[in-house]
Amino acid sequence: MFDGLTGAQFSIFTEGLPTDKIVDGNYAGNFIDDITTIRSVSGVLQRTTRDNASVMAQPAVAFGASATDFTLTGDYDGDGLDDYSIWRPSATPGASKFSVRPSAKPATPIDIPMGSDSDYPVGNARTH
Repeated sequence: MFDGLTGAQFSIFTEGLPTDKIVDGNYAGNFIDDITTIRSVSGVLQRTTRDNASVMAQPAVAFGASATDFTLTGDYDGDGLDDYSIWRPSATPGASKFSVRPSAKPATPIDIPMGSDSDYPVGNARTH
């Protein structure tokens, strides 16, 4: 990892597998984007975030179905931290939805019906 202002390297670590998806976002709350790897584990999307300030991996978070869901990132509850979130398309009219695991209350996901089966969530553009 390199400092965006000075160009100095401040961290080096190994994270994830070659098949993992990678998304950035401020999940640890230290004003530095963290690296999160996402992989399918028994059909569930599992995210592992490495706090770039401490270089410590956070506990893995299982959220979403790997067969159907698009992973998203963004601060959807307005607290300054990015939230784990997905968009799940459905062929059933009115059944497509966003699901957000808010950082303020992670045990209570919020579902927001929106979109149709042929849509694409813009927030997925940050997942590589």
